[in-house]
Amino acid sequence: MRHARLVSAVARAGSISRAALLLGLPQPSVTAQLRRIERSLGGPLFVRSRSGVEPTPFGEMFIPLLADLAKRADAVLARLGERTVRRLRLGNIGPTGPDFHAAVSRAFPEHLVRTVSMEPAAAVRALAEGLLDAAVVRELPAGGPIDGTAQLGASQVVREPFWVLAPAGHPLAGQPHVRLSQLAAQRWIRRGLGGPYAELEDRIFHTIGHFEPEVVHHAASYQETADWVRRGDVLALVPPRHHGEGVCLIPLADAPWSGLKLLWQPHSVDEASARALLRLVRGHYCLAARACPRYWAWIRDHPQRFEELAGFLDDVPVPEQQPPGAAALSGPAEAPQAQ
Repeated sequence: MRHARLVSAVARAGSISRAALLLGLPQPSVTAQLRRIERSLGGPLFVRSRSGVEPTPFGEMFIPLLADLAKRADAVLARLGERTVRRLRLGNIGPTGPDFHAAVSRAFPEHLVRTVSMEPAAAVRALAEGLLDAAVVRELPAGGPIDGTAQLGASQVVREPFWVLAPAGHPLAGQPHVRLSQLAAQRWIRRGLGGPYAELEDRIFHTIGHFEPEVVHHAASYQETADWVRRGDVLALVPPRHHGEGVCLIPLADAPWSGLKLLWQPHSVDEASARALLRLVRGHYCLAARACPRYWAWIRDHPQRFEELAGFLDDVPVPEQQPPGAAALSGPAEAPQAQ
């Protein structure tokens, strides 16, 4: 079935590169899979050129059959889903706590809910391949639009700024906000080398702060980042979230914003379910924000910047303690956990 869907996507897109975007897969992976398919069928399906691909005579015979096979397979799976226990497989920028899983299960009592913490790119690929039904991902301004989402449903959850994480008692901790250029002489913790977060941090430091930071360590996770900030005289760029004792968040006046988006597969999540899931995610985000009083107060003071949260700013109950997984919806992507 995966082979039939891949061939159908290449035929619809007219090029391997555009098909890779539709499927949310790297172009070399699509090329390699297509070659294996052609070998197994016994002949080339497409003629490659600089302008794209065209069916061979062999392809003209088999491509419509494979496209029809993919369409019929989706119909069979949909019909089976109506007769069996419905599943909701939800990806999330990690870590994902049991409270978030429980909230989704309560909202969708007729579904068997499965959650997995994944990086945004991995979640998009899993959605395209039918391994996930929906996912909460972060869209980084440095990386532009998320590739591979053309065939997916999408809604903005919220836009949030990047602030500075500093040790408790930092001289600027009491300021309503600072400019990044004021921190040029400080030492910094950054995320691991390469990847979208490194690109985002480069953009912030070079185009907004106009300086090259003195970096003492590249951390693998935000928990490690917070530990370094807590124990040493260093700073870090983070989304506003609860980081525990010994650290504080300082708003950046010139900070860029990143978006949290809910993506879903239209053939497995209908519009009503998508709206319900979007409201649940936004409510959970507000619970996480209230666990960080300074950020929650900042949201309340700037409602025009959080239009997506209209209706949540007054009626979100104050949690007795921070929900263990709530911060995940305002936190970074961690390493993907394959399932």
